[in-house]
Amino acid sequence: TVDDDDKTGKLLNAQGRVITASFPCFIVVGAYVPTTTFSNHPKFKERSALRAHFDSLMAPHLRRLALRSEVVFLGDMNVTMTHDDTYANIPGLLDDFPSCRPSERRRFKQLLHDAKLTDVFAVFPTPDDRRPTWFRTSRQRRRGRGLRLDMVFATQGLLTKNTEVRVAALRHH
Repeated sequence: TVDDDDKTGKLLNAQGRVITASFPCFIVVGAYVPTTTFSNHPKFKERSALRAHFDSLMAPHLRRLALRSEVVFLGDMNVTMTHDDTYANIPGLLDDFPSCRPSERRRFKQLLHDAKLTDVFAVFPTPDDRRPTWFRTSRQRRRGRGLRLDMVFATQGLLTKNTEVRVAALRHH
């Protein structure tokens, strides 16, 4: 069932960016998180404010859900957790790139920390370190040059019940 029994859940679901579904042993939250843009773009402030507002709504929503049940939070997060999630893998190189700004990363990491969610790929690395990546051109994507924006997070109770993660397909809409 779609779980939108609280005001925040209803607002997030109404925006078409979040679907919260309850199952007997856990809750799944699927999200398409708003992205920001380049700092010289005319809509930079508007997009940054939208992202910050979204994060401010999502954090308490995830915290409330985690009090009720185990939680899986997955989707297009539109932020890289660290420089390791970028094709460049060089600290500081992409700091003004959308989805790579230190301020976006800090806010998103705080959201995860507050909800007690852990990056599944950090706990269960894939044998060949395959992770979903995205880049504007398919040629770069095929080379594995992209950003890891599609992520899966889970509460500790679910992590202790699983032993591996498999990436079946490396496609991004």
